[in-house]
Amino acid sequence: MFYLYLGVYTIFVIVIWWFYAVARIHAYKFKSFSSHITIVIRSLFVILTTLTILWYIIIFSTWDIIGKKVKLDIKTNKILEEQSY
Repeated sequence: MFYLYLGVYTIFVIVIWWFYAVARIHAYKFKSFSSHITIVIRSLFVILTTLTILWYIIIFSTWDIIGKKVKLDIKTNKILEEQSY
């Protein structure tokens, strides 16, 4: 299941970066119409890079939690039983 989540996220990231590449091409093509377009494209690049790296770190750091059924004792806050499926 982990590989499915990783694959879906990777495809999602590729689609988002593809839209960024199209926007960047259009920004350079029409940069004479606006002075703010290059600033927006640069900031979008920084935001997309940060989010891509951050979410891959989150996926790989929590991969052992995904796909487990855990029974938790509410009073002591301890795991009673772990079951993988």
